Formats: sequence, C-alpha cells, structure tokens
Amino acid sequence: LITVEGYDGVTVSVYKIVVEVLPPLSTALLSDIIVSEGSLTPGFSSEVTAYTLTLPYTSAAIGITPVVAPGIFQSALTFNGTSITSGEERTVSLNPGSNIVTIRVVAEDGTQLVYAINLVRAEIYSGDNYLKSLAVIDYYIPFDRNTFSYTIQVGKDVNKVNLVYECSDEKATVTIEGNEDLVFGKNTVLIVVTAENGSERVYRISVMKEIEEPNNFWFITSLILLGTTVVSVAACSIIIKRFRKEESTI
Repeated sequence: LITVEGYDGVTVSVYKIVVEVLPPLSTALLSDIIVSEGSLTPGFSSEVTAYTLTLPYTSAAIGITPVVAPGIFQSALTFNGTSITSGEERTVSLNPGSNIVTIRVVAEDGTQLVYAINLVRAEIYSGDNYLKSLAVIDYYIPFDRNTFSYTIQVGKDVNKVNLVYECSDEKATVTIEGNEDLVFGKNTVLIVVTAENGSERVYRISVMKEIEEPNNFWFITSLILLGTTVVSVAACSIIIKRFRKEESTI
C-alpha cells in the first residue's frame, strides 16, 4: 500500500499495487535455424527437432545461426555444448560423411529442447582403376600396371584361360569379357577395372588358339580319291580321242 497525505494534512489517499508473479516460462523453442549454404530437410519448423543438410565435398565448413522464438527468454542456449546468444552464427568444420550438430534451448523453468542437424558432406571417391597384379595360369605375361595389352598362345583344346588378378584399390571392381568358348585363331579377353568413382580402365589379352590340323586319314584319302579321279578323267580322254580318230579313218 502507498499512502499519500494531502497539503491540508487531512486528506489521505491510499494506493494499492498488486504484483502478480507469473510462473517461469516453460517454452523452449527456436524460431529459425539459418544456414550459410544449402537448405535444411525438412524445411525449418519450431516443433521439428531433427534435420539433414547435404553438402558437396568442396564444402569444408558451414555457418549456422540459431534464432530463439520472439518473447521467449531462455536461461541458456548452447551450440554443441558451447553457450551462445540468439542470432549468433557458429562455424562448423566438416569432415567427409556425417557431422552432427546439436542446439539446446533451455526455458526459464528448466524445460529443454534439443535440435539436431546431420550435416552430410559428400565423400570423395577413388579414381584408381589400375590392376596391382595380373597372371594367366600356365602362361607367362610380363605384367606392368601401365601396360594394357598382352599376347599368349594356347593349345587347340583350351576353351578358357584362368586369370588371377588384384586391383590396386580394394574398392575397385573387375569384370571379364571374351573368356568363354575360345575359337581357333585370335581371341581378345578384356579385363575391365571400374574404380569407385565409376571410371574404367581396360587390360587386353590376345589369346592365340592353335588352329586344329586336318585329320591325316581323311586328308590322305582325299588325295588318293583326287588322284584316282584325275587319272580316270585322263584315261577317258585318251580313249575318246582314239575312238574319234578310228572313226575318222574309217
């Protein structure tokens, strides 16, 4: 109560002031999370606490600014455990892959709400598409990782060569082409090495398969038949000539 006495010493005015103490606020919300590059997924909403932000490999760092909702006087705001003020930008260094950022808002009554952002920086993929080693079982090739063409000779009964190889990068893959049902003469076997980033390198092996020789029995028989035919034709020709000569004489 406040009592005010008038100038006449008689009049007295009494004022009553009622002070209402409100309970501590229990709301702990952000009104926005501002990022210096890209955009959050899903788009920001005060009630949504989990986000993802995908960034290219070239992004080594990003700025993030948490903003507390208007009218909310938080007792604490922390960014990855460090106290900050609303609207203060924090720079986050990024490693390739997943980087987790947490923003904790603490209301007056101690109520807490944690926002989490998964910052995903793209990985850099290897372009190593070389072979570390290459061998053909039972045959010698002078392998060198920078030599991409080889030649071997195989017997007529070989339908497939057995390859042993190892990639320079364990994340690379290998596919083999042309190593089935080898034909007589030249065959080209391809060893295609695909790097982690999708680039390809091809090693070639020219497989010279021995040409099958004709069967000797049938070869000799054919020669005999051919010779017999030639002799028969010649004999017939001589007989016909003599017959015609005799007819002309008569």
